[in-house]
Amino acid sequence: MAPTLFLHIGAHKTGTTYIQEALCALEDSLLSAHNVLYLRSGRVAWGHHGLAASCLHNRDVEDLRQAIAAEISAHEGDVLLSSENFEMLSDEGVATLLSCFPGYQPRVFFMFRSWGSLLYSLWQEAVKHGSARTYSAYCLPHIAFPHESSSLNFSLVLDRWFNAVGRENVALASYDAARATGEDVCALLLRWMGVVDIAPKPTLQNQAFEPRIVETLRALNYLAKFDGRPESMAVRAAFFEIAHRHADAIRELHAIMGEHLMDTVDFNDMAAAKEYFAAFLAEHDALMIDDREARLAHAVEPQTPPKVVDLGYAFEPQASSVLRELSAAVAAHIDADG
Repeated sequence: MAPTLFLHIGAHKTGTTYIQEALCALEDSLLSAHNVLYLRSGRVAWGHHGLAASCLHNRDVEDLRQAIAAEISAHEGDVLLSSENFEMLSDEGVATLLSCFPGYQPRVFFMFRSWGSLLYSLWQEAVKHGSARTYSAYCLPHIAFPHESSSLNFSLVLDRWFNAVGRENVALASYDAARATGEDVCALLLRWMGVVDIAPKPTLQNQAFEPRIVETLRALNYLAKFDGRPESMAVRAAFFEIAHRHADAIRELHAIMGEHLMDTVDFNDMAAAKEYFAAFLAEHDALMIDDREARLAHAVEPQTPPKVVDLGYAFEPQASSVLRELSAAVAAHIDADG
């Protein structure tokens, strides 16, 4: 029988960072007890984001292919990969990835999430990585054209993998159902692999930021962009480095922002969400591996909308003054670091 290539392909914002760090902590146990190799080649931090990037951009593929071949040549068991960026691969990228593992039978695991808090979580992640877009600007194209959004229409991702590995080799699970029933998302992945005797230990969670922190970072990203700096995580890193020296100013800014907090929309309440999930869950029911009742109950369960800071705060003279102070301090820190 051919060895299995287990592929955890996302989606983004479904506990993937936690899953990957947990897998790193368990890799010795997985290898010794189940002969499953959590591949080291192409791994960046805890997940296989380097491998995903190579396949996405067709860059350094042959070097990685050789490294993978060398690593798996001494291993006669199954292989496990995890990166939420695998969901971004084109048909060609998926084919390139699979070609790195000749003789392996691919099996794919994809975890999806309801629309309720998904867009807010994705927007916050974009801000962490340097985006200056407001929440409304980020959401607009997704909500205007939900079936063309790979973030909301999971079939745009899944169809590529169905074509590549066969529908029968893809398993799906609901992130919301797992949270509602208290099932650890990494344990859910392991159970799908047939590993039930190894329990993940609670590790890093990619924590959400408080709304005023998110808006501070977004505003600083905008000012950095206005200053001609490229979009990157450098602003976020610099802000947290200099924050203790500007604590009073930040408290003052956040007090002003606190008067401008507003609720966002519960996208689970949208007719489009209800129609989409009814069709999606019915079409893919045979591929689901989680608790069916919980999945159906929580697919479009109403959620407490997250809060954002209304941009009216920026017209307060003291707020704009503090942002200028922080922007100058962030720029100086970035320049000093080279």
